[in-house]
Amino acid sequence: VATGLNVKKWILRDLSFLDWWAHFIGFNIIASICLSLLAILSTRDYPDPHLYSAIAYFVFSLIAIFLNTTAYVLIWREFRSNRFVRYSAISKCIIAGLFVITFLLYIPIGLGIICEWDYDEKTKVYNYRDCLAEHHLRTASQYSSVLLLLLYQLTFVLDFWQDSEYLTFLA
Repeated sequence: VATGLNVKKWILRDLSFLDWWAHFIGFNIIASICLSLLAILSTRDYPDPHLYSAIAYFVFSLIAIFLNTTAYVLIWREFRSNRFVRYSAISKCIIAGLFVITFLLYIPIGLGIICEWDYDEKTKVYNYRDCLAEHHLRTASQYSSVLLLLLYQLTFVLDFWQDSEYLTFLA
């Protein structure tokens, strides 16, 4: 039976694993900067920079999730008997897979199928009436992507679950 202490020793021994997490943290920092720009640049005043910030945020988040999920799968392969490592890795894989689907629907497919929309300079409101279905698809996939990113962050709770065997990993 693998203990948390064995997991910690394995992580420290295998520096390539630490590289996965270093890159994960780097891409998360870049994604956070893009998210800050996304919040600052409104679609009303800066439509193009807002769109580019959204695309960059989701792309960097996708890369970060891929790196982190891969790192957790490496831990899972090494320590299959640790149930918390298993729960954490499986939940991350499921959420990451769903995120890939919603990401594809939102960015590459959604931008590819969307039609032109009108922008009223007077009211500063967009008119999506000519392609409602496409915009509904993009909106639903965007909200689903954000929800999945939040759920992915919640999976880290499994890493700190109150179990005496697993708490030795944190010590």
